[in-house]
Amino acid sequence: MVGMSDGGAERRKPATVAIVSNAPDTALEPNLFRNSINARRIQVLDAVLEAIGAHSRAVVLFADEFPLPAVCDLFDVLRARYPRLLIIVVTRSPKPFVRARISTERPAVIVPNPAWAWRVIEALHSGAAGRTTKEGIRRT
Repeated sequence: MVGMSDGGAERRKPATVAIVSNAPDTALEPNLFRNSINARRIQVLDAVLEAIGAHSRAVVLFADEFPLPAVCDLFDVLRARYPRLLIIVVTRSPKPFVRARISTERPAVIVPNPAWAWRVIEALHSGAAGRTTKEGIRRT
């Protein structure tokens, strides 16, 4: 039938996700790819704003890998410039990010570190749909 894709389900455009991490390998990119999520890793905080834009759906920020003041500044700028951007913060210390309760179109998601790839993928899917996530992932 014309206009129908596999099994009649509508295909979605893959989301573009920026992974902000200075680790040599997060092991997250291949897992996102297997889940039809396009991702690109950014290793320098100063490059994040140049790398994302209207095409970006989410930022996964490995906050513990960078100086906290710089991460908080970036977080605030992302929230101000891109209120619809889903921000997933992976951290051992969520307290600095709790202030993300500021009213925006999409609340931030905090994933406890160490983070398994499935938790981040679940946060991407749940956050994009505006649903509450399962235990282990906390919406702020």
